[in-house]
Amino acid sequence: MVTEKHPAPAYPLSTIPGAEDAPVVFRRAAINRATGMAKSYRSHHKRWEALPESRRGKAPAIPAVRSMPVTLYQGMGILVRGEARSFLRVKVWNGRSWRFQEYPVAIAPYQRALLSTAEVEAARLKGVRAEVLAMKKAGREEEAKTFLTTEGKQREEIPVMESGTLFHDGKHWRFHIPLAILRAGHI
Repeated sequence: MVTEKHPAPAYPLSTIPGAEDAPVVFRRAAINRATGMAKSYRSHHKRWEALPESRRGKAPAIPAVRSMPVTLYQGMGILVRGEARSFLRVKVWNGRSWRFQEYPVAIAPYQRALLSTAEVEAARLKGVRAEVLAMKKAGREEEAKTFLTTEGKQREEIPVMESGTLFHDGKHWRFHIPLAILRAGHI
């Protein structure tokens, strides 16, 4: 992307259809994926080179981008859960423009329960932040600070969803949701 700091990028996005209009978080996710793939290749290749020639075998191949799972960070998609069906609403490139597309996803029953708990906790924390903001606007800085310290922390044993991965298992689109559970002393 051409910016003031980088007026002549090595790989201008203007050469890739739709890349300039891609959501920023999607571009960042793609850059993170590519960086991870490159680092992985380099470390595997370095390890391979360090082996004695008799033990080397075939050299690691440069990764090819074909069908790649996409990590979805907060703000990239909306998970809509229903009793019978769930789907992920994601902005994707359709060949002409970026449009929202809905993908049915499978969510395991235990993940449904964890997601519900995580959503309740997220709503509670949003309410705490709103209350703190109102206190600060009213000039009650100390009270806001105390309230934030006591109520503004993630509760223990509550799952936190930070990202998820959309992938195709050959039959269906699935959304893997890694949930981290906060435990005492790990906040």
